Amino acid sequence: MIAVLIIKRYIASNIIDFNISFLDPSSYSIVMKNMPKNTTKDDIINFFHPILKEKTKKEKEPVVIEKINFVYSVDEYFDAFNTKV
Repeated sequence: MIAVLIIKRYIASNIIDFNISFLDPSSYSIVMKNMPKNTTKDDIINFFHPILKEKTKKEKEPVVIEKINFVYSVDEYFDAFNTKV
């Protein structure tokens, strides 16, 4: 019975490690809809700043916004695609 408890804890730890290793950017993506067309990246950063500041206090590493992409502004992605083709 004791062996089962020890093995169960070991397996649970391995499952958590396995799940963490398969995180990708979509696991941390946020989609915001119906924003005004004149919204800027600074507006979004200022909106999330208090939340990120609070999360940074709890985490080992700072929580930051890596990339902001406006769906109606995809020119840089088209340019990058066209240069690769």
